[in-house]
Amino acid sequence: MKSGTPFRRAQLMVAAISAIMAATHGNHALQQQKLAEVGPYESRGKGRGGPNRKAAGAGMAAHRAAMKRRNVIRHRKACRG
Repeated sequence: MKSGTPFRRAQLMVAAISAIMAATHGNHALQQQKLAEVGPYESRGKGRGGPNRKAAGAGMAAHRAAMKRRNVIRHRKACRG
């Protein structure tokens, strides 16, 4: 499997777990022992650096504040009748 393939580590982990389950079919104690040897899956993040490393919604605070201000003004105007 090519090293740049997306989800490569996850696919290798699934392959290892599948092999353990097939080899130790029915022997739950041995399955648990072998799975403990494999260890937990640890993600390394969201892939190679994209052009935008900001969190989703970052930079939207001013837009949200402007929308809220417009809605407040609209509501006050509606309440005056």
